[in-house]
Amino acid sequence: MSAVRLDVHAREPFADGHRFDGAGAYEVITATAHYTVDPAAPAHRPVTDLELAGNPVRFSGDVEILRPRGRRGSPGPARRRGRRSRRW
Repeated sequence: MSAVRLDVHAREPFADGHRFDGAGAYEVITATAHYTVDPAAPAHRPVTDLELAGNPVRFSGDVEILRPRGRRGSPGPARRRGRRSRRW
């Protein structure tokens, strides 16, 4: 399964912008994630009747992401550990 698109609908402060000790403020991102699945993939064999849906199978789902709000120019927590966040 792979996500092919993320449609962001809203970005809002979490907890009215409250800054948590040691972590700072957070934001809530509300979005719809769109996925594509190959019914012939071995990992999807347990899904009943998936092969009847066609190829590829596409579906979507609602997503809410709680994300730290970094200061301008400050790398986020994932980048500080030497990893980069996945960009959609």
